[in-house]
Amino acid sequence: MGTSLLSVVAMVFGTLSVVTFWTAGLGIVLGVGGLAAGLLDTAAHSADDDESASPWALLGILVATLGLTTSAIAAWASPL
Repeated sequence: MGTSLLSVVAMVFGTLSVVTFWTAGLGIVLGVGGLAAGLLDTAAHSADDDESASPWALLGILVATLGLTTSAIAAWASPL
């Protein structure tokens, strides 16, 4: 059993959204992409499936949410 591509994408986009939070537009886009990829990967494992959701996808959701939140705060707090 390997790690799925969507869970890796969720983790990478989530990490990049945290790193680029200060560029609010990019951090938000990457955070939404990581969140979507993680949710799609966890939804792929249905209730009748024997496998549980990938820990990489769950971690990607967590990190993407953190990056999305910090990017939104940075966008709100920055003067234009």
